[in-house]
Amino acid sequence: MLIVVASGLTGKYLLKQARENIKDRRIELKSKNYSEDEIEKELVALSLIADKMQMWRAVHIPLTVIFAAFALLHIITILLFWQW
Repeated sequence: MLIVVASGLTGKYLLKQARENIKDRRIELKSKNYSEDEIEKELVALSLIADKMQMWRAVHIPLTVIFAAFALLHIITILLFWQW
């Protein structure tokens, strides 16, 4: 469960950094008078990385829900069988 939490926090941070990096790189290329096509070609790799990181959420969120359900089930069973 700690691995899921750590990966979620790390992924959130890295995704934010990737988006900011794309934005900063776009501004830098515009200031160098690159055409829109040239800018898009330069940013393809960075945007693919950001897209893959966004896809990780499709795995991470269900894992988080599953672990939360297990934790709730664990608490309920402890309360039910406390006096046994």
